[in-house]
Amino acid sequence: MIKYFDKITFEILQCAKTEFGHYEDEESLKRTDELVSDGILKDEEWKERSLRFTDEGKEYYIQFMDELQKKHGHQWEKDDDGEINIFAYSSGYCNGPLCERCGYHFCKHCVSEFDIRHCDKDHVRYTEQY
Repeated sequence: MIKYFDKITFEILQCAKTEFGHYEDEESLKRTDELVSDGILKDEEWKERSLRFTDEGKEYYIQFMDELQKKHGHQWEKDDDGEINIFAYSSGYCNGPLCERCGYHFCKHCVSEFDIRHCDKDHVRYTEQY
């Protein structure tokens, strides 16, 4: 069950997925501590706060991302391994997924996936440059 479905949690989970980064603001630190105490993340301190998923946390992340995908309704193009192709859209230093239904794409470095617009299946080949 997803306890917190918000942008703060999304960003913390993204950092844990890439296994680097930490947060300084009070709200993010509090949420991180809650995710650690709930058994979703484990804190491995080495020079700085380093967050990793627990086994339960890996399942939590999958559920969170499934809910996020349902929220937006996009059907992202997959790569050969069945993962979302984060290079389906590429322009200069930007890259990100591409929706097979409506053509919407965004740069995963410039835009938070939590903030993207809903899939408009009737609007064919949406394009937006960043």
